[in-house]
Order: sequence, then C-alpha cells, then structure tokens
Amino acid sequence: MSENAKDNHLASITFVVAVVLAAFAGLGLLWFGIKDPDSFSNLGPWGDFFGGTLNPIFTFVTVLGLLLTIALQRKELTLTRKELERSANALEIQSDQINAQKFENTFFQMLSIFNEIVDSIEIGHTNIKKSFKGRDAISYICNLMDEKYKEYIISKYNELENRPYTETEMVFKFSTFFIKSHSINMSHYFIFLYNIFKFIEINEYSKKYHSRMVRSMLSEQELKLLFYNSLSEQGRKFKDFAEKHALFDNLPITDLLENNHKLYFSEKAFGNDDAAE
Repeated sequence: MSENAKDNHLASITFVVAVVLAAFAGLGLLWFGIKDPDSFSNLGPWGDFFGGTLNPIFTFVTVLGLLLTIALQRKELTLTRKELERSANALEIQSDQINAQKFENTFFQMLSIFNEIVDSIEIGHTNIKKSFKGRDAISYICNLMDEKYKEYIISKYNELENRPYTETEMVFKFSTFFIKSHSINMSHYFIFLYNIFKFIEINEYSKKYHSRMVRSMLSEQELKLLFYNSLSEQGRKFKDFAEKHALFDNLPITDLLENNHKLYFSEKAFGNDDAAE
C-alpha cells in the first residue's frame, strides 16, 4: 500500500469513528431528556454557554479540516503528476528502444540482401566459355579494369583540342567508360550499397559501428571498383559517403591503377584526418 493510500485510509477510519461517537452522544442525550425532562431542561443555560464557547472552536476546527483536506488533495495531485511524468518518460524510452530495434532489424536485412546481390553477380569470360559468379566475378572485372586501362590511356586522345588528355581527364573518362560498360553486372550492387550508407546517414539510431560492419564485408577488389565508381559520372554521389565513412581504409594503394589516383580523394576516405571509424 502506498503512503498516499495509507493517509486516505486513516482519514476514512477517523471520520467513521467520529460519526459513530457523535451518534452515540446524541442518542445518550435523547435518552437522558426522555427519562428526566426536568433535569434536562435545567441544563439549558449550560448548553447556551458551551454552545457559545464551542461553536467558534468547532468552526475553527472545521476550517482547519478544510485546509488539511486541500493540503492532502494537493499532495495527491503532486504525486499523481510525478507518476504521470514517470510513465511518460518510460513510454518515451520504450518508444526509442522500439525504433532503435526497428533500425537494427532493417539494417541487417539490408546487409543480407546485399550479400544476395553479391552472390548473384555473374559475368562470362571474354575468351573462353567460362563464367564467374559472386566475388570471383568482381575479381575478374578488376582484372579487366587493369587491362582496359592500359589500352585506354594509349588510344584516347582529345581530338577536339588536338592534345592528349590530362591525367585527371583520363582518370574520370576511363572510370565513367569502364563502370558504364559493366553497369549490367554491377549497377544493382552500386545502387544498393549507396542506399545502405544513405540509410545509416539519415537515421538517428545509427552508430559508427554500423558503417564499420559494412566496410568489413567488402573485399579489396570491391573497394577498388567502388573507388573508380566514385570517380565516374554515374557514381560521384557515392564519393561523399566514401570519405565520411573512411570506406577505403583497407584498400592498398598499390591496388589502384596508379598510386597517385589516391589524391582524388581526401585523406578521410583512407581512415586519416579524423575520419569516421
């Protein structure tokens, strides 16, 4: 039983006892008046005296009782308000926990779907009747990238301006060309991974370890493809996520087509300069 309930119970018992005592006193006076009317009538002056004396006292006691009642009600209202505040806080905490759990469930579902997308990637060999699937397909595409880049930098020339392309122009043009030529195999992969990072970015319940989990799932060959996808026209929106979440932290610089291609990203993309961890 709460403290407030105990106070109310005690007040109820006191009131009942007072009513019973008053009833007995009234019945006793009535019986005395019937049995001895003369003696009872002689008590009139005393009754007037006590009445005149006790009425102000009773009135004062009544006022005190009213004030006590108001004080008890105020205390009860304060306790009720505090209880409602605690209930509201508990509901808010519960709501946050439910929303955080929803985020976690959705996040891991997205990772599961991403793995299925990786496994579904398939590409045929250019010279022999053989196909590669999953991460083997991604490794094969990376090998093709190395070959195509060597051919591309030799053959491409800026005929409009009658000059060779600058190194920066060459990197961006090749990235756009190569990623576009393999969009039928890789576009779903790039788009879905972009949306995973976007989901992490916009959700208030995301933590740093969520982006680390995504990074831990990516092979070096995937990181290489993502690096040049971020330099292509199709995938440049991904560059911000790559830098903010240190996506290339585990990418060896020697895996790039040219070591100095690293300069097209800020140090944050490689886990330096207070990058996200």
